[in-house]
Amino acid sequence: MSAVLASTAPASVTQTIAVPQPLSWRVDLEINDHNDHNDHSKPQTVSFNEVNTVFAVDISGSVAGGVLVTEKNLVKAVATDPRHLTNSKVVAWDHGPRDPVPLSEIDRLAASGGTSPECILTCNSSAHAIEQSGAWFLVTDGDIDSHSVERFASQIVKHNITHIPAVIVVVGYSVTSNQIPAKANISVGASVFFLADHCLFLYADSTEWNAGKRLFYLLQAKGCFEHLGVVESISQSVQWSDLPVVVPEVLSDILLPKTEARAGGGITRLNDSLYIRIDTLLNPGTCLTQADLHDIFNDEATRMTFFHACKARGLLQNLRSFISRHKIEEITSVEDFANAQAILRRLTQARQSAAPIETLLALQSQLRDAYRQNEQHNRDNFLVRRADARAHNAILELALRELFEIERAGYSADQLGRLSNRAARADIVSENELTNQLDDLNFDPAGTDSFRRECPICCEEDAVMAITCKVLPSDKVEANTNDFALNFPLACGSATHNADVISAQIACYQCANYTVSEFGRTIVREEATVVVPLVSLAKNAKLWRTRLAVALTNRIQVGNLVQLFMAVLDETLEHKGWARAEDGDAEVRFRRDALEWTLGMLWREFRTRKNFLETGEMVQFPNAVAFVIEEASSAGGSVEPWLIRYPIEGFLRIMRLAKRFNVPGLPLDKGSHLFHTRIMALLVDNYHAHIKRGGLDIAANRIWAALYDLRHGKTPIEGTARLVMNIDDLIHPSSLKNVKDYLISIGREPTFPFPAATTILLRRLLEIKNHDSVAHCFVELRAHDTAVIQALEHPDQVADQDALDILNEMFFPELAHDSHITSQFVPFVTPYGPSVAKCEYCDELFAPPGTEDTVEMLALKFRQGRQAHFIKHLNAFGDTGLPLRAPIVNGRLMPPSKHYNLHHNVVAVYAELSEDERKALLETGSVGEAGWAEEQRASMEAFANAVVERIVGVDLRGNIYDHNMEEDVWNVLKSFWEIVRRDGFEPEKKQVRMVEKLRMELKMLGWSTKEETEGLTGV
Repeated sequence: MSAVLASTAPASVTQTIAVPQPLSWRVDLEINDHNDHNDHSKPQTVSFNEVNTVFAVDISGSVAGGVLVTEKNLVKAVATDPRHLTNSKVVAWDHGPRDPVPLSEIDRLAASGGTSPECILTCNSSAHAIEQSGAWFLVTDGDIDSHSVERFASQIVKHNITHIPAVIVVVGYSVTSNQIPAKANISVGASVFFLADHCLFLYADSTEWNAGKRLFYLLQAKGCFEHLGVVESISQSVQWSDLPVVVPEVLSDILLPKTEARAGGGITRLNDSLYIRIDTLLNPGTCLTQADLHDIFNDEATRMTFFHACKARGLLQNLRSFISRHKIEEITSVEDFANAQAILRRLTQARQSAAPIETLLALQSQLRDAYRQNEQHNRDNFLVRRADARAHNAILELALRELFEIERAGYSADQLGRLSNRAARADIVSENELTNQLDDLNFDPAGTDSFRRECPICCEEDAVMAITCKVLPSDKVEANTNDFALNFPLACGSATHNADVISAQIACYQCANYTVSEFGRTIVREEATVVVPLVSLAKNAKLWRTRLAVALTNRIQVGNLVQLFMAVLDETLEHKGWARAEDGDAEVRFRRDALEWTLGMLWREFRTRKNFLETGEMVQFPNAVAFVIEEASSAGGSVEPWLIRYPIEGFLRIMRLAKRFNVPGLPLDKGSHLFHTRIMALLVDNYHAHIKRGGLDIAANRIWAALYDLRHGKTPIEGTARLVMNIDDLIHPSSLKNVKDYLISIGREPTFPFPAATTILLRRLLEIKNHDSVAHCFVELRAHDTAVIQALEHPDQVADQDALDILNEMFFPELAHDSHITSQFVPFVTPYGPSVAKCEYCDELFAPPGTEDTVEMLALKFRQGRQAHFIKHLNAFGDTGLPLRAPIVNGRLMPPSKHYNLHHNVVAVYAELSEDERKALLETGSVGEAGWAEEQRASMEAFANAVVERIVGVDLRGNIYDHNMEEDVWNVLKSFWEIVRRDGFEPEKKQVRMVEKLRMELKMLGWSTKEETEGLTGV
C-alpha cells in the first residue's frame, strides 16, 4: 500500500511514501524469505564440518571437576574436522558475558560463577558469532528457574536466531546413578528447543564419557534432526536403555539446511507448513476463523509446540485469554415435546395408588413412546447445532486443560516426549456419538450378556438395567486424564472423586437416560452426566468407551477407561453401604447384584496388554493379571516387576480382584510374600521422598522409634531393640485402611506379615542417606548385607534372633557384665568432676602408691595412668582416657567406649543456669528427695532431663545408649549437691584443667606431705 503526497516541488513531481502494513500472524515463508532472489541452483544443505559452529559451553561453578572434563571432551569429539579449528568458536558462559575464543583454547576453560544462559546473547560479540553461524551447540549441566528461561527466550527472539540449527547437550550423572530420563532437568535448553526450527536435544553421562564410553542419549529431535530419531514418550516407565543413542561421528557427518534470518523476526515454526508470529497472534485484536483455529489446535504435535513456545516466552496468560475469547456459546436446552414428564408423574401416582395392571402397562407404553418422540424432536431441532458448538469448544477446552498441565509442569525431560500428554491425542466424544447409541444396543434378550431386572421406576419386567454416573467435582473433571491416572488406572478408584461417581440409582436404561437427559440428575436429585447400560463390553465396545469417557474423563477417550471403571466398581462394592448385601434388604442386594455382574463381565471381556505396558501381546484381562502375579512371584523379592512398582492402592486392588475371581497361579500364601515385597518398596519410596524434601531426620526418627525406645526422641536406649510389628506408624494414613483390609482378607493380622525380615530391612535402610531410586536402593542394601537378601527372598525363614542381633550390634555389653566393675556409682569428688587420681569403679589408683612429684607432673602421670586403665577396662581410646565423640557407623552413632561424660555434662548444664536457678536447685538438693515440694521436684526433674538431653544430643561422647543413664544422673546428683554446698561452685571454672582438679582433690583429702611452695606432692 502507498500514499501519494503533494510536495513543494513542481506540480509534476510527486513522492511515493511506503506505509508499512501490519504484520500478519501467519507467515508465508516464500514471501518472507524473498525466495525470488535465491539462487536455487546452489545446494540447500551443507555438511556440519563446513559450517561455522559456535559451542556455548557452561563454565558455572557446578561443572567443576568431571562435568567440565566431559564438556570439553564432547566438543572435541564432535568438532574433529580441521576446518572447525579455523572457523568454529567457543563461547564460555556462566552468569556473565564472555567474548568468543578459538576452538583450540577450549582446554583453558575453568569453572566459576553462576548459571545465566541469557548472558550468551547479551554479549555483543558472542551474540554476533551465533547470528553468523551455521549451527550452534549449547552445552550445560545446570538448571534455572522459569524467569531465567523466559529471559533467555526473549534474547533468542530479539536476536532472530530461531532459524539456525541448534544442538543442546545436558551433561550429568543420571544414567550411572539410575535416575530415570523423565527426571532429567532441561530448563537451560528449553528456550532453545521450543523456539528453534531445527533442534537436537541430547544427554551425556559424565561418568560414561570420562570412562571412554562416548555416546549421547537422544531426548528429542525436530526439523532437520528428526532422521536421528523421534522419541514418542519419556514417561516414568522409560529407561535410558529405551532411548536412541547418537555417537559423535554421526553429528560430524550430518547435513544441515542453509537458512537466513527472517524479516521482522519473532517467527516460530509450528509444523512444516505453519509458521506464526506469536506476539501478533496473541494480540487482543486478533480474531481467527474456525479454519485458522483448526490449523493450530486440531493437531496434537502442532498444538503442543505452540504451547511450549508460549511457556518459554512467558506468554501463557495471553494464550489463555486468546483461547477463551474464541469459544462459542452452546445450545443447552432440550424440550419435553411429547410431555414425558407428565406421563411419568401419572405412572408414579398410579403405582402409589395400586392402579390396575392394565393402567400401568398403558402408561408404561405411553412413556416409552414419549421418550422416542422427545429424542427425535430434540435431535432434529437442537442436537446438531449443539454438537457443532460442543465439537468446537471441546478442542478449546482440551487446549485449556493442556495449558494448565504445561503451566504446572516444570522443565523435566518428560516434557520433550511427543506423547507426554496422552490425553491430548485422544478423541473427544461428540453429542452425535451419544445420540443414537441406546437405540442400537447389542444383546440377546434370552441370553446372559446383559443384566436384566424389573425397573424400579417404570416397573417394566426383564428390562436391561443401567448404572447412572454422577457429575465429577468441578476441579476434578479432568483428573483422570493426567499421567498418573493414565499409567495407573487401577490405583485411582480410591480417589474420592472416583469413589463417589456411581449413583445409587439402578434403573432401566430408558428411564435412567430420560431423567439424566431431561433433568440432569437422578430421581434422588443427584447431579448426573450419563447412564451406562449393563450390556456386554465385547458386543458394545464403542458404547462403553464413549459413555465411560463422558462419565470419567470429560469426554476424552483415553485408554484407561475400562480399568478405571473396574477400580471404581470394586471400590464401591467394598465401601458403599448402599451396595453391601444385608439380610432382608432386597433393594441393596439388587444394587449389589448389578455392580457385581458389571465387574465380572468387564473382568472376563476386557482385553489388555499381557504386561500392562504399551507394548505386548493383547490378552484377556484375567490372563494379564495372572502373568504379572507370576512374574512378581518368581522374581525373588525383586522390586523391578511391574506389579511391585504399581502404586500401593492399585497393587492391593489387583491382588484383591485376583482373589475374588480365583486367578490361576495366585501364590499359595495368598499374596503374603508379594505384599511383603511391595510394602518394603513402599517404605523405601517414602523414605527417599522425605530425603528429597529435606526431611531425612523425620523419616529416620520414625523408623528408629519403631525399632527402639528412644531417649528424648533422639537416641536408642541399649536393651530396647524390638521387632517391628505395628504398621500404623510407618504406613501413610491414606493407605493404611486399605493395607489392613487386605491383610485381613488373606487371613492375616493387620501387622507386618514377616516382622523379623521387615526389621532387618528397616535397620539397613537407615544407613542410606542420599536420595536414590527404589530399585537402586535395594541393590545397595543387598550388596552390603546378605541378611537383606534373605529378608527379601525368603522372609518367612528369617529368625527373630537374627533380626535382634542386627539391631543390637551397635551396643556395647553392659558394664555390669565386666569383672572390673565393683561399683556402678561414681561420685563427685570436687564440684567439677569425679576423682582424677583413682578409678571409682574399682578403687584402683592411676599412679603407683608412693609416687612423688610436682603437682603438674603428677597430674600428667595420673592422666597417663587413667588412659591406660580406661583403655583396658572401658575401651576408651582418647588421649585422656575420657570418652571420644561417637562416630557415625552404619547410619548411627557407635559408642567408642563403655562410659560417657556424665559428670562433665552435669557441671556444664549447672553452669549455664542463672545464679538464682543454681541457688534454688542447691537448696532443693540439700533438703533430700523426701522433703521436696511438687515445684521443687519438677525443677529437679527438669535439670536431670537437661543433663541427659545434653549427653545424647550435644556432647555425643561415649556410650550414649547406656540404658541406666537416667538412674546414673540421679545417683550422681546426690554427691554433686553435697560437694557444691561444701566447696562452692564457680561457673567460669566448668572447663577447669586437670591439674586444678587434682589440687582441689589432694587438698580435700589431705594428701599433701610438703608445703605447696616446695611444689612436691606425694601419693
